[in-house]
Amino acid sequence: MKRTINKNVIITVFVCGLGFLFGALQNVSAQFIPPGSYQKTCIEIKLDGANLKASCAEKSKSGGIGGSEFSAPVNTALENVYECDGDISNDNGNLKCNRNRNSLLNKQAQTAFTLASMQVFGRFSQGEPTGIEMYAWIYRMFKDYGMAKNFYEGTKQADAEKVYKLWLTQSKAANLRKEIIDRAFYLATGGNPTPTQFAFWDAKIKSGESWYATIHETLKQEMNKNQASRKLMIQTAYVTAFGRMPNDNDLKYWMGRDENFGSLVEKSRNWIYSSGGAADLVFAVKSVLEFNLKRKPNDDEVKNAVSEYTKKRLIFMEMRGVMPKIYY
Repeated sequence: MKRTINKNVIITVFVCGLGFLFGALQNVSAQFIPPGSYQKTCIEIKLDGANLKASCAEKSKSGGIGGSEFSAPVNTALENVYECDGDISNDNGNLKCNRNRNSLLNKQAQTAFTLASMQVFGRFSQGEPTGIEMYAWIYRMFKDYGMAKNFYEGTKQADAEKVYKLWLTQSKAANLRKEIIDRAFYLATGGNPTPTQFAFWDAKIKSGESWYATIHETLKQEMNKNQASRKLMIQTAYVTAFGRMPNDNDLKYWMGRDENFGSLVEKSRNWIYSSGGAADLVFAVKSVLEFNLKRKPNDDEVKNAVSEYTKKRLIFMEMRGVMPKIYY
């Protein structure tokens, strides 16, 4: 770590003849700075993004200034300070800490970002901030959004949601906004947005007014107010899960409820892998095999396929290998 004598901060001030008192000379701004014992012997402390910078005293080898045990402070820095676990200290002019990415503060942040991911992005898979991705989001808390204090007070879900939402307003997040809109439409209705619908919701996300949870809930409510839309959703869910259209009894049952496409598909998954859904499972498997083999499958082929698909609890479209990634 390169350090240089801070010529502008040579300390020659004495307070009532008591010598070199860093506590009285610290120049700490109103900006939040990470806690630690380093504050007792460092001045000009500031947080520059995720990097902690300060001028810190060295132990004197020749009596120091005015007989103090310290010599003049030197400029030093500690990068990615959010990785520090416990005290940040002044080690003879160097900022020092124990680094631990599994610290309590980082674990709290991981929990907060994981919960926020479902609300803002509509997914845990890929959106779950583990490993490098999580630290990238924490880094943005410090560098881009000035939320170091939130981190040190214990990152809350609302803090993580704020970071996600601020990120989504940027042009570089265009692909992520598209993924969110597509997922909200598919899981709510089983369909895709029109260009006009996409443009509307993209503008809402960029302005910070909407995200996955709000888009999905709005679409669900609109669908359930329209009988034709709800019927189409049920039909789409049945083809997706079973490989067939719903019969009149199926439609009558689901039309009176409020499940969205995603939850109806998952309930259908539970059904076909229950004792009551055996016939639907066999029908789905036979349909897939007939499509793949270009002929009717024999009993052994059906039994073997049922056994394989049961291990992963696959539904019809997953057996076909055509389930869109945005579903997960």
